[in-house]
Amino acid sequence: MLSILYVNSNSHIHRLPAGIKILFLSLTCTILFILDNWVALISIAILTIILSIMAKVPFIILYNSVKPIFFMLIIIFIAQLFLTDIYMASFVILRFLTMMVLASIVTLSTRTSEMMTAIENALSFLPNPTHAYNISLAISLSIRFIPRVRDIVSEVKNAQKARGISRDWKALAIPVIVRCLKSADEISDAITARSCGNVKITKHPYDE
Repeated sequence: MLSILYVNSNSHIHRLPAGIKILFLSLTCTILFILDNWVALISIAILTIILSIMAKVPFIILYNSVKPIFFMLIIIFIAQLFLTDIYMASFVILRFLTMMVLASIVTLSTRTSEMMTAIENALSFLPNPTHAYNISLAISLSIRFIPRVRDIVSEVKNAQKARGISRDWKALAIPVIVRCLKSADEISDAITARSCGNVKITKHPYDE
């Protein structure tokens, strides 16, 4: 079963329309790359902290949502150190981290059905409305696959620890890859089954 990203709360962030949150996320990330300076970055980073407080999402949940990217950020930081300097490396890492936290706030405060509806409305210009639904469903299920990977890694790690082979990376990597591929096939089947050709489904299948 796919993991649920939404955290139930009655915050102002939760009550905002999904379309506004997605648009804000897109514009903010664009600004971070257009205004390539510390003033804009720190300003948006502070705004991100304020939004995370306003969203009333427990810190541990927000932390766990961005924890999987820490290893990637370390690699990027080391690469930037060799290519540029510590000043630019720190700037790049903080920018990526800010965008990831913002994206996590959006996904944690927005129901999947609301996100799908917002995407469908944004794609309303398409001649066939079924295409908009299929695209929104594919994006929605893809987003839901992210925490599923984290859960798979955690489950396999716990199983390996119980068998006393927690330090064998091959024993961890192979089951994780196999289970991820299996989950990907299940999600692909779900997308195909719910696309229904040219039939528009009025109720979202993953409405919480």
